[in-house]
Amino acid sequence: MVTISDLLSFLAAGCLLAIVGEVAVRMVGPARRGWRRIYHQTILAHPILAGALLAFLDLPVPEGMGTGLSGRVIWFALAGGLSAVIYKGVRVFIASRAKGADLAPPPGPIP
Repeated sequence: MVTISDLLSFLAAGCLLAIVGEVAVRMVGPARRGWRRIYHQTILAHPILAGALLAFLDLPVPEGMGTGLSGRVIWFALAGGLSAVIYKGVRVFIASRAKGADLAPPPGPIP
């Protein structure tokens, strides 16, 4: 069974990955040629891969995920997927506040 502390670690990892994603996008800048273009083409996989890398830090996971590495990888990869949702939701919320009461997402793709 998943406890509140398990969900808090899941949400904390998701929020942390969303913040790291925002910083990384701002540091890399717009897609040009070379590695920046590859970075922006593969950006959808980054949160999941970063979450999977968190599993190697031996952070706590729910008992249902087991004690092995594979359970931790799945748990934190899912947290990485959650971070993408958090990231997009915050960007849409900020854009809607900047435009007024319109809740439409900003034009163009949201990385």
